[in-house]
Amino acid sequence: MPPAPEPTSDEWARDVSTGVAAGSRRALEALYEATFDDLLRYVRERTRRDDAFALDCVHDAWLRVVDGLPPLSTRAALDGWLRRAALSAALDRLRRDHRRAARERSALQPTTADEPADLREALARDLRALTPDDRDVLDLRFRRGLSLVALAEALGIGMKAAEMRLRRALGKLRERATGGDTTEKRVDS
Repeated sequence: MPPAPEPTSDEWARDVSTGVAAGSRRALEALYEATFDDLLRYVRERTRRDDAFALDCVHDAWLRVVDGLPPLSTRAALDGWLRRAALSAALDRLRRDHRRAARERSALQPTTADEPADLREALARDLRALTPDDRDVLDLRFRRGLSLVALAEALGIGMKAAEMRLRRALGKLRERATGGDTTEKRVDS
């Protein structure tokens, strides 16, 4: 029986890649044993990430090896294919991590656009339908943040009168927004 070719030879690369492409477990084990450490080191150096990240990337690359390693004629071609598979797996993982982080950031950031656009448009339409006096009261109180005392001073009326105007304007807005149903739901205990 002739000696097995060295894992650095082109003959070995042809045999092992042809075997893996044909579904040989023995060929896959030989390829794994001969290239895993170098592939891990390569991913760690190229991505400059920690061992856990590099291991995940190499694991993903081995799944690609099992699914689609073609027969290759040289060791250089085999190494190149493995490195591309590992870098491609690393890029995919980095993109997934980036998308997940962006989703998490956006979920944590308070936005003024939490409501759907059509809801904001409906509110703007309802506000435009109010009288100018009602819009002014709401604007002073909620957009400009005036207290009831400051609101009364700005309108040149007493505090009770300012409170009543504000309540009336809010009631009209609520009525428009709910389609006329301004009754409060009571829960009997």
